[in-house]
Amino acid sequence: MTERELGRLMQKKLNQNPPIADLYFSNRMKLFMKILKQKLNIVDFWFRYEYQYRGSPHVHMIIWIANAPDVRLLDSATFDQIQHYIQFYDNLVSAINPLPSQPPAEKHPSRLKRTEVTLDNPVQLAELLNRVNHHTKIQHTID
Repeated sequence: MTERELGRLMQKKLNQNPPIADLYFSNRMKLFMKILKQKLNIVDFWFRYEYQYRGSPHVHMIIWIANAPDVRLLDSATFDQIQHYIQFYDNLVSAINPLPSQPPAEKHPSRLKRTEVTLDNPVQLAELLNRVNHHTKIQHTID
C-alpha cells in the first residue's frame, strides 16, 4: 500500500468513527493541558476544537499565565516595558525551523514509531515541520 493509499484509508476510517477519534483527541488535549498548567503556571484558559475538512481535529486556545505582563497596555508601553514583554515571552515561545528548505518527510511523521524519532536531529525536525506545519492561507484580523 502506498503512502497516499494509506492516507486515504486512514481518512476514511477517521470519518467512519468520529466518536473514537474525538475521544482520543480529547484525552490527549486533557493530558497536554495538565502538562501546560504545570510548566507555564496557567491561571485560566479557553479553547475550542475545530475539525478540518478531512476530519482531523485541532485546537484554538488562549491561556492566562500568572504574573504575565498585561498585553492590553502594550500600545502605551515604554521601551523598557517592551523589553520586559520581550524577555517574558521569549522564554515561552519559539518558532524555529532549522532547515526551511528541507523537503517534507516522505513518510507522515505520525506513522513513525517512537524509536524512529530523534528530537535533536535538525533534518528530521525540519522534515516534520515542512510536512505538517504548512499553511496555505494566512489571515490576520484584529477586532
